[in-house]
Amino acid sequence: MDFEDILKDAGEFGNYQKSLLFKFMMPTTFASAFYVLNVIFMVATPDHWCYVPELASLNLSEAEIKNIAIPRLNDGAFSKCTMYAQNYTALVSEFKSKGAFPEVKTFGKIIPRRPESLCSHGWQYQKEWYEETVVSKWDLVCDNNYLPSLVLTLANAGSVLGTYCFSVMADKRGRKTAFLVNLCVALGSGVLSIFSPTFAVFAILRTLTGSTMPSNFQMPYIITIEQVGSKQRAWLVCISWTLWTLGACCLALVAYVSRHWSTLGMVTTLPIALFFAYKRYLNPSPRYLMAQGRCEEAAAIIQAISKKNGKKAPKELLSRLQRITENEHSKDEIETDVSILTFFKYPELRKKLLIVTLNWSAIAVAYFGLTLNATNLGKNDFLNFFLLSAVELPAFPMALFFMEKLGRRWSNTIFVLLTGTACLVPSFISN
Repeated sequence: MDFEDILKDAGEFGNYQKSLLFKFMMPTTFASAFYVLNVIFMVATPDHWCYVPELASLNLSEAEIKNIAIPRLNDGAFSKCTMYAQNYTALVSEFKSKGAFPEVKTFGKIIPRRPESLCSHGWQYQKEWYEETVVSKWDLVCDNNYLPSLVLTLANAGSVLGTYCFSVMADKRGRKTAFLVNLCVALGSGVLSIFSPTFAVFAILRTLTGSTMPSNFQMPYIITIEQVGSKQRAWLVCISWTLWTLGACCLALVAYVSRHWSTLGMVTTLPIALFFAYKRYLNPSPRYLMAQGRCEEAAAIIQAISKKNGKKAPKELLSRLQRITENEHSKDEIETDVSILTFFKYPELRKKLLIVTLNWSAIAVAYFGLTLNATNLGKNDFLNFFLLSAVELPAFPMALFFMEKLGRRWSNTIFVLLTGTACLVPSFISN
């Protein structure tokens, strides 16, 4: 006898579980993509060139300014970090004295090629796609162009620490508590980062925001699957990832409409506050309560599940829960020395841990490497991000299908090989 038998009596997937799915897991998973991935657009780098104040006072187009002041690189593109070293004040005065400002092509004939210098007055940023980003706010270009990537790196480093902290909290304090604390960290750090006085403060706060991932995505799923039957868990994974992907697709549209990094941050972060309503309505996981020896509370929740599912409460519920708990505690006493070091004591466990770790690391590098670099692919950042997200949608039902037909091991092997091939082939294709 185990908890699954009790859950069958109470209802494995009745009105209670459906309410948990539609009113809790789906909205929270959908929203998590917004406040985790929004930083990709916040640190996007718009096209930029050296700012020349003398030319800015004139009614010149972007193309005219570039042709006058910005040298071209070997590939024909305009330099982003250098300008022609010439006296622009005297140059403008000279041509103004002639009564008209000549065409750009005239400059090419009159002005000889000059030595180049670094941008001495900062940069001018193209506003075709973005009104302002973190990059244009703090001039994170040229010698500082590594800083936007540093923010993304720190966010991922934060997720390593956050995964451990929130996992321990979920086991010690409960899934509901860990979920609510996760929301507090995400909301607080996300909003405060928008008002950061310096880039360093922004980077630290975004590291805190990154620490909520992937716990913010996993916690609603865990709370849900711990209260449904085993047959429903596989497709609940599919639903969870699908909602995350749909959230990412919608984020591209929200970012396109927002255009300003602080507006995007507010629009995608403030809705988190609505989820604190779950503090009142969300029940603790019965499995967690049993693990803590709180069988009376677990029994009360199972009775509520039975009632909402239109079923009678399981017979001798409390005594059955107590027996299950005693059996689990007996196993724990036998295995008192079990720890993370146990994986390294046994060759078979050690081998499997190494394989799974390397496999997951490779998948994470490929997935986040593509996603986080969506704004570096050129052309339309929003369309790039949308397409990179949208192609995930057919992957989830495909994964379920192949796992049923081929099993998890062969499905994983085939898809990882396909992913690696798809990532390598473009490197051999010229522009």
